[in-house]
Amino acid sequence: MIITKRKHDSQIALLEAKLAGSATLIAQLEARAILAEQSALKLVEQSKQSLRQASAFSSAGEAAYAYADEFEECKGEWASANQDLWEYAACGAILFGQQHAANAQIAFFKLGACVPYYIDVDNQNKVMAAELTDRVNGGITITVDGEYLRHLEIEGLENTIQWFSNLVTSPPGWLGV
Repeated sequence: MIITKRKHDSQIALLEAKLAGSATLIAQLEARAILAEQSALKLVEQSKQSLRQASAFSSAGEAAYAYADEFEECKGEWASANQDLWEYAACGAILFGQQHAANAQIAFFKLGACVPYYIDVDNQNKVMAAELTDRVNGGITITVDGEYLRHLEIEGLENTIQWFSNLVTSPPGWLGV
């Protein structure tokens, strides 16, 4: 098969254009991953701040009751509230917030961002994170404070995403990670 120089040059130009387009897409994906990672880190910092503020109270119900007392227009109604009801309401709000955070973590993970999923308060507040590193076969890299810990191979992308979903929605220690 004989290819003319003009056809060869046009094919080379086409390949170079595709390569430039791929480089642009890669740069856009990297920018998105950086933004996702920054958002995740901001969420972690906000969670740490919330934990510090909430630690002044013995329970979520006590905190809700204390903050409810700050609203003057409701003071009479809130003062006679049963703290058990506040406890249940606060627990429901916490569960809703945790589910919302888990959904955000899963979405960032699907995009390929390095997503923090656990803060080890017993070990100097080290942050454990997971990153989807193999979108075809389902490889995950686990890091602690940004340092490589291990690589997990899970068969298939869907199984990998399900594994990460279980990780962020299960109590710490259930999956052994």
